[in-house]
Amino acid sequence: EVLPIEISQKIKEGMEKLRQTDNTVIVEYYNEIKGKVNWYNAKLNHIKNDNSPSNRISVLVRDITEKKKTEAETFKAKEIAEKAKLSESQFLSNMSHEIRTPLYAVIGLTDLLLKEVHSNKVREHLNIIKYSADNLLLIVNDILDFSKIESGSFSFDKLEFSISSLIQNLLKTIEITAVEKKLKLEKNIDDNVPKILIGDSLRLNQILL
Repeated sequence: EVLPIEISQKIKEGMEKLRQTDNTVIVEYYNEIKGKVNWYNAKLNHIKNDNSPSNRISVLVRDITEKKKTEAETFKAKEIAEKAKLSESQFLSNMSHEIRTPLYAVIGLTDLLLKEVHSNKVREHLNIIKYSADNLLLIVNDILDFSKIESGSFSFDKLEFSISSLIQNLLKTIEITAVEKKLKLEKNIDDNVPKILIGDSLRLNQILL
């Protein structure tokens, strides 16, 4: 008699459910008065006489408006964060595809020049270009696997590589910058380090660089 029809109907349904069980029944509903929406939580229980159920029911009502507001704000913030995350992934994916196209051209033309050029000095420079381009291509491919990194399923390669060659190529790529800054580059590999290692040469290259 006191509550609006749609709300009283929910309470009645809760009471019917309670009659069929001995457990607490919770009904959530909202009421709008003068444009303001309030949420309520109605907890329905049997009133027991001598530990046995009676025909009477107690209804405890709590105002949960603030809780609902917090839940709505949290959901909205999560939704915004997920959209931003999706946009970031799409941007990285698009950019990596765009970068790969000119990279393939650099790598392909470098391979052709290596076959045509006989000067050792020029071939050395071309090998450094190819080494750098190949490394960059691997990094770009990793960006396409960005979702793997986020989910924690990212893995390291376990391939044979020469640590001496890796460091030598690395030093060659930064030699010009070092000379411009008047820095001296030196490498010193301990005799106990095996010539061939098994691991992820790209990751090691990134760390050393």
